[in-house]
Amino acid sequence: MAAPGSPIRDFCARVCVQVRFTPDRAAISAELAAHLEDRVDALRERDPALTPEEAQARAVAAMGDPEAIGRALDQSHNPLLGWFQVWFRRAVWSLRPWSCWSACPRPFKRSPLWPPLPSSRIRPGWAISWPAMTSTT
Repeated sequence: MAAPGSPIRDFCARVCVQVRFTPDRAAISAELAAHLEDRVDALRERDPALTPEEAQARAVAAMGDPEAIGRALDQSHNPLLGWFQVWFRRAVWSLRPWSCWSACPRPFKRSPLWPPLPSSRIRPGWAISWPAMTSTT
């Protein structure tokens, strides 16, 4: 990660200020810093005479306007969809214990609110001997 006060950290901070969905700011900053550090390494490999500060300044300058990049990232990191995703995950994770419990096999048990069926109403082969559903008129 870039050192405090470095051009890379300042650039990332200026970009992330534009993003309204705050939980994504850390990931955006880390990704931007990684891209910029890769660019710094490539610049120093191409021109070994560059100091690290000069290479960082060139890499930041090559990225362009941080406010424009931040506005573009803000459009793709919509806070409404982001918060919906956060709350949806929480709902799914909070329902997980219930779904696991309800999927567990357990013996069938009649509710105490319903009395048992009288044995006179239970007939073997009831589906075969069911009366025809035709009108008698």
